[in-house]
Amino acid sequence: MKKFILLLIAILCFALTSCSQSKKEREYYQNKANYIEATGTVINVKYVKDSTVLYLGFSDLSRKFDGVDFEVVGGNVSILKSNNVEIELGDKLTFITAPKYFGDGYIMPIVALWKDDECLLDFETGFSNFQSYLKTQ
Repeated sequence: MKKFILLLIAILCFALTSCSQSKKEREYYQNKANYIEATGTVINVKYVKDSTVLYLGFSDLSRKFDGVDFEVVGGNVSILKSNNVEIELGDKLTFITAPKYFGDGYIMPIVALWKDDECLLDFETGFSNFQSYLKTQ
């Protein structure tokens, strides 16, 4: 019986911690001041989940990040695909992301993107689409 009660307490603590972390994550992403601009050279391009997520890996990043992997999700992927945007290895891209990590294996979001001074995804649209995406997660 004691093991069962301890297990229930552990599950409750985990659930409360997850809810608190999720709230902090949502608040962080809703604040436009948390987003920064960076530039990097593409070393990995991969569409996954039926082409609904685009993963991009970078080298030569203009800013220090905890990782080199980023993702474009939701309506932002749809915009890139509908405009026939092609991103290839070696492309130098400028992007806007929110760099804070939430959990293990986290990949930072891209909410604005430029290639050769051409805007592929503007910040206001990308930010709005990302907020909508987060509500579905």
